[in-house]
Amino acid sequence: MFFEQFQSIFSNGIKIQRYEMKDIIELFAWIRLQDQLFDQYFSHYSFTVNTDDLWDMFLKLGKFNIINSVNQKHVISILTEKIPLTSIETFRRYTKLAKTYLIEIKPEFRSHFIELFEKIFDAYIIKQFNYSQYSSRVSRTDCKDLLQDGLEMSLTNHLERPSCLLLVRKILCEVENYQKTNAQKLKTVFGNLKDFDEKLCQKYAAEKIIDDEWLKDFLITNPQIWLKLDQETYRYLYANHQNNPWTIYIWSRIVHLSLSKMLNNNYVDILSKINDWMKKVKCDIYNPTDIFTITLVNKLFELILTKYSRPIITLSNIDIIINFIICMRENTSGRMDVQQINNFISNILETVYEILYLK
Repeated sequence: MFFEQFQSIFSNGIKIQRYEMKDIIELFAWIRLQDQLFDQYFSHYSFTVNTDDLWDMFLKLGKFNIINSVNQKHVISILTEKIPLTSIETFRRYTKLAKTYLIEIKPEFRSHFIELFEKIFDAYIIKQFNYSQYSSRVSRTDCKDLLQDGLEMSLTNHLERPSCLLLVRKILCEVENYQKTNAQKLKTVFGNLKDFDEKLCQKYAAEKIIDDEWLKDFLITNPQIWLKLDQETYRYLYANHQNNPWTIYIWSRIVHLSLSKMLNNNYVDILSKINDWMKKVKCDIYNPTDIFTITLVNKLFELILTKYSRPIITLSNIDIIINFIICMRENTSGRMDVQQINNFISNILETVYEILYLK
């Protein structure tokens, strides 16, 4: 009965800063098992103080294990509403404070505190990146630091969390508005990959992290655009992959999605343009270390050549691609199905035989 009547006095006392922090913490400790009462008092407190004081209270309640299964829904509900409204600089400061407090928390209480922090972190990141007016203010450096914090202050340490995926997408795939050409955009994404945490690239399979939707701005959807991808740009792309599995995967998906979008019975133009382009950028000679060109030719083979093997025999301007495929068969690297190549060559020979003998 007393606590119900004391609420208005408490609320006014918070407004005029009558109470010390230790006294407020003691009050919350007394009522921590009373669901409705805790909700009412914590609401009075949180909607009166600023976010700095609210975060400080959260840290202290976590330190003394006052947040429990009864009241945590109220604490998290309020913090996930108010904390995402703070600036990125403020939230990064809050994150550093949380990491400092974690050291002071008793080992048996740390997992619970991390679980609570993780919920607030996820809410903050999702809020920031679901609204363009917020996400545009967040730099790549901030995102990299936040990603590191999010993984460190996590029970699962999983990059697949929605909040972490949002950060990874911004770190890798966001390009400036002025970058209009495909070449500029591609250089940006592969430059970002070069600076990305290599340990994460080795630990997590790219196909489980990188969504095709992320790559839509980097697709080359017109055969003519391939010719505009100059030698310097292409050399920059493949010279920087350093056998990074994410880089190779992203290039493979960009090529696959680009060719798929171009394939509207336009395979002749695609093959001839890329054949010319391979000569232009001097990647017309097979090199087992040239993973990017091998991937490109492999995709051409999978998506076009195997489907149109008979009419392709009449084309005279795809000699570079055909010779490259033959070299790939002779230098098997596991990136191409040798049996499929053999079948393809057999089909060509059969077609030649039929033409010669007018069958």
